Amino acid sequence: MKVSPCSPEGFINGYLNTMELQTQGGVRWFAIGTVLALSAYGIFSCAASSQLTPPTEAEQWFPDNHIYSKALKSMDKFLSGDDDSYALFKVVYGMKGLDRSKYNIYIPAENRGETKYDSDFDLQPAAAQNAFLDACDTIRNYQCKEKGCQFGLLIRPNTTTCFLEEFQTWHYNTYAETTYDCTATEFYSRLTTFRETTAPKADPYGDWSTEIGMIDGELKFATIDSRMTMKVLQSVIVKRPISKIADNLVDDLVTTSTLNKPFQWTWDWVWYETEEGLIIGLMLGMAIALPVAFATLIFATGNVVVSLYAIVSIGFVVASVLGACKAYLDWDLGIAESVAGVIVIGLAVDYTIHMGHMYDHASHEIGAQDREARFRFAVEKMGTTVFAGAITTAGSGMFLYFTVLLFFSKMATLIVFTIFFSFLYSFGFFMALLLLAGPEGEFGRIGYILESLGLRKKVILPYPTH
Repeated sequence: MKVSPCSPEGFINGYLNTMELQTQGGVRWFAIGTVLALSAYGIFSCAASSQLTPPTEAEQWFPDNHIYSKALKSMDKFLSGDDDSYALFKVVYGMKGLDRSKYNIYIPAENRGETKYDSDFDLQPAAAQNAFLDACDTIRNYQCKEKGCQFGLLIRPNTTTCFLEEFQTWHYNTYAETTYDCTATEFYSRLTTFRETTAPKADPYGDWSTEIGMIDGELKFATIDSRMTMKVLQSVIVKRPISKIADNLVDDLVTTSTLNKPFQWTWDWVWYETEEGLIIGLMLGMAIALPVAFATLIFATGNVVVSLYAIVSIGFVVASVLGACKAYLDWDLGIAESVAGVIVIGLAVDYTIHMGHMYDHASHEIGAQDREARFRFAVEKMGTTVFAGAITTAGSGMFLYFTVLLFFSKMATLIVFTIFFSFLYSFGFFMALLLLAGPEGEFGRIGYILESLGLRKKVILPYPTH
């Protein structure tokens, strides 16, 4: 029965005939050519993947024609949504931090922490009031020359809400005296009345609940709210230097004995930490996954040389996937790439570990000692399985192309790339290298090395004769 060249069996037969082809001098030029070509491409991919950097613009989660993408673009065109497209920035006095001693990272929804308030916080003294007002002016005029800032300022003009300024005006109009002239009891009593009966000028339908932090009738914290010139959903590259400038702003604010150093906060810093964590996680994941993969290969194949060839092949696969993202698709090191970078290692190990195990197992199964017999045994035993597995895995990943979220379509591309390069390097590099320079006999075997070093008693096992 004639075997179709497109079937797994047909592919394996053609692969064996091509790889084992020798010239009159006994040189397998095709096998040598594939190893050299894929080595060169692997080196190129290493260089390309090293150019991956965090995105310089906000990551896009939906296609351009999606209603969410259209809504984001329209926010810049209408005044009603203009300020909302910029990061809300808060400078908070009176809070020292969170007590998270009871927090369990494995139960994140419970015991998230208790706020620790500053026992020295007191806004009534004249020095504290002046320092607070000075902070309002400093925030309004603080400079920022970074790419993500506008107007050369950290804060958008006319967006800073300084409740103390409005309270002083209201207090003078109501009591005909300044806030500096009243006692502490009068100050806080009148501040409570102001909080409950007025609203910010910038938000007539709002209230002062987040700016004037009254808890059980006592002022526990006070905030200065504003809008940054940095837009929301910016990339790590944009946010990193602006975050440092915001920290410098806090360091430059005047403090007193009753008005200690505040902290600055915006929701975008939370997401910024997440993005930074993903990138660090990618690097740390690779640093852990590759050695673990090497140890797994040694355990599975029992041969150091086979494991070294395999780990080089896996490294080239990872580099090829990430390099293709940069060289061909011009992607950045975003969330999908950071997550997939570690996943790729696991997928890349699969084919090489199966082929390497069969190469080593040939000596026990059929008594093969030379590399040519081991190569043929491994390909015949495991080649069709790997071929079929590549088709089914890549095929299943392609269904993600039909999803709406761009994250999933990116994952589909990364899965297909990973399977393609894993298959290519397993057969074109790893197995070809074993055919040309694979270990023979006991060379490279862990047991043989231990016996040679006198660390294990030599055991002679008969090989099968069939």
